Amino acid sequence: MATVGCGTSARSLPTIDARGIVTFEGDAVRNATVVFSPTKPGGRAATARTNGSGRFILSTLRPNDGALEGDYKVMIHKLTTTGGMTAKEYEENYEALTSGEREMPEEVTENALPEMYGDPETTLLTATVEPDKTNYFRFNLSVDQN
Repeated sequence: MATVGCGTSARSLPTIDARGIVTFEGDAVRNATVVFSPTKPGGRAATARTNGSGRFILSTLRPNDGALEGDYKVMIHKLTTTGGMTAKEYEENYEALTSGEREMPEEVTENALPEMYGDPETTLLTATVEPDKTNYFRFNLSVDQN
C-alpha cells in the first residue's frame, strides 16, 4: 500500500468547531450552501448546508467537524431547479423520449439569493476561524450588500 504526500495526514488536521446562521432580509435561509474558501494557499475549504432555521455547521474532513484555523472568503447560494422531469415521469415517457417522439423538458437552475454572495470574485463576506474561540458566524444577507 502506498501513501501520497508528506507530513500530517488529512485525518489528523486540526479542525475547529465553526457554525452559524444565514438570513436574507431578516428571514432564515433554509437549504442554502455555505462555502468557506481559504484566502491563503494550502488551506482546505469547508462547506455546510443550512437547516430549516438557517443554521449550519461546517464540514472539512468529516460531517460537522468544523474548519481549519484561518481566514476565509465566504460564498452562499441557494439553487433551485424547475422544469425537467421527475424520475417517475422519465420512466413513464422513456419510449417517447428515446424514439425522439418527445423531448426532455428544459431544466432551469436559479440562485434564490443575490449572485454577489455566491461568486468568489464579488462576495464581500469573510470569516476568521480561530482556536479557543466561539466561531459562530451570522451572515445577514440583503439585496443591497452595503
